[in-house]
Amino acid sequence: MKPITSIRRLRPFEEILGLENFAVFKKVLKQRVFLFLAVFTLLSAETLAHAMEEALELFGATKPLTLALAETIPEGPQKADICAFLNSATMTMVRTDAEAGVTKENGFSYPTMTPWCLLAAKYIQSLERRPDLGDWGCGHGFFARHALLSGANPYALDSNLAAVREAKKNIWAVKQYLPKDLKLKNLYKVFHHSVTDPGAEFMARQNDINVAFNVLHYLRPMDVDLFLTKLYENTKDNGIVILSCDTPRDLDGLRQDFYEANKAKGLQYPGYGVYNISSLTFLDSKEKGLVIRGVSPITPEEETSRKFKMGVTYEGLYPSSLEPSYDNGQTITVNKKCLGGHLLAGALEQPYFYHTVHQARNNFHYPELKKVLELAKFTVLNGWYTDHMLDTLYPFDTKDFNILGSKVVVVAQKQIH
Repeated sequence: MKPITSIRRLRPFEEILGLENFAVFKKVLKQRVFLFLAVFTLLSAETLAHAMEEALELFGATKPLTLALAETIPEGPQKADICAFLNSATMTMVRTDAEAGVTKENGFSYPTMTPWCLLAAKYIQSLERRPDLGDWGCGHGFFARHALLSGANPYALDSNLAAVREAKKNIWAVKQYLPKDLKLKNLYKVFHHSVTDPGAEFMARQNDINVAFNVLHYLRPMDVDLFLTKLYENTKDNGIVILSCDTPRDLDGLRQDFYEANKAKGLQYPGYGVYNISSLTFLDSKEKGLVIRGVSPITPEEETSRKFKMGVTYEGLYPSSLEPSYDNGQTITVNKKCLGGHLLAGALEQPYFYHTVHQARNNFHYPELKKVLELAKFTVLNGWYTDHMLDTLYPFDTKDFNILGSKVVVVAQKQIH
């Protein structure tokens, strides 16, 4: 007997029931199929909404939050091996594109164990489906591969070509830990683009989750505005974004003082400035490694601001010379301004090496970062302070916060009302 493939093959029933009764039969059948599909869809939506609600509880923490790597990896026979693999990554210095004739350092690519990576990976693992994820400024791809193993489909980008090449190799290395039916080449892509110009192919896919770890503090105000516009556009309705960046907190308080002074002026980006970092190494203490540092941030004019590229450190005389300035053992006079106001009493006549670097930075505290995200139409869910040497996220309003807190982490959502 041939299988029934269409309503035409039910002709015998028409003869048995009669044409009028058969018409009623078809109508009832269609209604019941529709009802079944409607109930199934509602149940699926309710289940997904419940899973999302449980996952979002992670971001509501009002006490210090400490996560473990094992919490971010789904259960399976290779879980222990995956954790050992991810835990083997070390903090690596990303260098600028050697092909462009630039060999200067371009920031760190942080390993899997940093708390902002664990927070994002824990959220991925708590979902009951494979979400699409965008990693803006992926560095060596350490988090993108972690996200892949946690259960996401990552699209990653970085403006540093050398870092992009490393990311592709690092992400491909997880192939051995994925189920055989998952085709790795279909799960991720790495793009050589910047966060302010992510490219048409990257933007063609909206993501459930977007992350940008240690990117914002390299962006000029005009770049932050453009980046957040792109980020909002690239995030699905009710999707999540997780950002981390440097704060003004430092040991000598100069960055913090600069921040507070600009905040009092009502500046939208009080942490933005050119940070002139100077250091002296005295010859008689060189073997001991004695270095006296000073930080002297200034708020640049618009024309000056445009001369600084994202993440690039300029060495030597500000802002035209890119050559290091060394004294080579001669005694020279150093004024207080270039050492951030530090007076080295009795030491200015000693032979020393003098070195200074300049970089445009855009540091944030939680309240100001929250305002910037809200202006970009995101709804901020929560924020924390932490440090890359710690494993705990401390709520933004913690009163007894007694660590340096060099990083701020914020979670926001693209809510559609």
